Formats: sequence, structure tokens, C-alpha cells
Amino acid sequence: DNRADYTKLDWIIWTATIGQDSPAKAARQAALLKPIVHFLNVSPSRVPMTDWYDTKTGRMVGFQARSVVGGVFIPLLHKRSLAI
Repeated sequence: DNRADYTKLDWIIWTATIGQDSPAKAARQAALLKPIVHFLNVSPSRVPMTDWYDTKTGRMVGFQARSVVGGVFIPLLHKRSLAI
């Protein structure tokens, strides 16, 4: 969605996770997840992990410590070999 400069962290992780495992999926996952890792490392917002942030500035847009951030664990449910 290019209508604004913000993104939703949980949606990106869900999108990166769904689909059959393949080399193409692994490349897509890396391309989608790399900007999230960068955001988490450089965000000037020193608050609990947000799911809604500005892609240009890395600042939290409006949400903080929401339960939807649990969506980052969807890869554990999708790939049973990662689950405990």
C-alpha cells in the first residue's frame, strides 16, 4: 500500500509467512523482514514494540504495546518444526 509512508509490522510478518516453503518464498521473506529488523534496530521511538510505524522516520505512528504484535510469532505456528 503506497498511499502513505507507514506500515504495519504484524501484517508484513503474516504476509512473509504464508505460502508453501520454497527458495522463492525464502527470498520473499528475507526481502520483507529485512526492513523490519532495520526499523527495530534504528527506531528513535524508545517504547515497547509498535506495530504501526513511519517507514521514512522509523517513528511509532500511534499504537504501542498492542496484542496484535503477537502476530510476530506466526512463523512458529506455520512451521511446526520451529514450535516447542
